[in-house]
Amino acid sequence: MSTFLTKFEYALRSLKHQIAVRKLHIRPEHPDHVLAILPYVRPGYLENILINGRRLEDDWKSDESVRKVKKIVQLDQWKQAEKLILQESLHMFPDEVLVQFKKYWILVSSLSENQLAHIGFQMWITKKEYEESGSSIVHRKCF
Repeated sequence: MSTFLTKFEYALRSLKHQIAVRKLHIRPEHPDHVLAILPYVRPGYLENILINGRRLEDDWKSDESVRKVKKIVQLDQWKQAEKLILQESLHMFPDEVLVQFKKYWILVSSLSENQLAHIGFQMWITKKEYEESGSSIVHRKCF
């Protein structure tokens, strides 16, 4: 992790409270960069998360990084945010993460047919889901 990010995490950790941030825009090179900031943001206050993956290292697919990504998506800050924007970073997170957000945008320069089909499948609504959630699930999954 960079010296700046290490010092920034230390400063956030030293606060006696979490910071109130509505929009978080981060360009992580590694999952540690997200974990250095996200836990210190007040859950429920954070609305939008934008992950810009243009500066990624190949290390995001290592076993250790996959464990860290799982840790990220389990944070209350992540779970309670309403909107996710993945800019050139779709491959960094499991597909099932997308449907937990009220809105999500995927900004990529290319998308394979398999990725597109899988994302579209995430928007399908089963009869059971509709019966459990009612018509609100249509808005949550499709708009």
